[in-house]
Amino acid sequence: MVEVMGTNSIELVYRPWNLTDMKEAMAHLPNPDDAGDRFATELMTFCQEFSPTLNELKRLMMAKLGGMNWHKISAELPAADHRRSHVNWQHASNDGYRAAVMGLTETVRRAFPARIDMSRVSHCRQEPGESVQVYYERLYGVFCKHSGLKEPADRGNRPTTWESYLANSLLNGLRTEISQAVKHSYIEWIEGRVSTIMKHALHAEDELREKKERPRIKELQLAAVQRFSGNKGGQKWLLSIQTKMAVICAELATTLFVSARDAGSAKWTDIGQ
Repeated sequence: MVEVMGTNSIELVYRPWNLTDMKEAMAHLPNPDDAGDRFATELMTFCQEFSPTLNELKRLMMAKLGGMNWHKISAELPAADHRRSHVNWQHASNDGYRAAVMGLTETVRRAFPARIDMSRVSHCRQEPGESVQVYYERLYGVFCKHSGLKEPADRGNRPTTWESYLANSLLNGLRTEISQAVKHSYIEWIEGRVSTIMKHALHAEDELREKKERPRIKELQLAAVQRFSGNKGGQKWLLSIQTKMAVICAELATTLFVSARDAGSAKWTDIGQ
């Protein structure tokens, strides 16, 4: 069903789906084996946006799930076809269609329960050379997939069980020197929020990077001084000018080096809700 402008208002007009349409429309939905609850939620949104008839939705699900997974839910689906009649999702004329879609999503949730494998979470650790932000994004994906916990729509003022487990996994998985720095600078880390832990972790990452680069900056300064302040046959006045120029060049090189470093520093992006 597609929305078109009618004589006086927007109307729904039937448009059949072909196989290409089906694959493209369902491509963004997650694999229910990995995220049954999220698949069900996004399927509801899909039906609200694209409004396939129930028979079309069955074909879409067959194409998305494949034979084995389709068999898990097909027996519980209603035989009768239903279709959306009104552009307003909550309109009474959509009751039958809406109930059928909600029944389908509940069937999906029962057929594809969350798989709990906390070993996957505990083994997800920050790799050498991996930034804090990239590690957090990777951990977040593993945690959502294997923790068996549902991410709350609103995290609120205090950490939920979901966030507490994620925060603990984050601290345990960070490289040792970063994790220790966070615990040293953030005294409430035991009950800390993910957002605050990430800010401290990013700061620690920058501090460690700066400490590592400090000898390199000194090398640049020394090289600049040596380059421009060599002995010029006893011409002390020229040596003095060259030395001053060398210091200026060294400071400029340091400024450019630090600016380039800071421009590449990670800024935390929360990919959760």
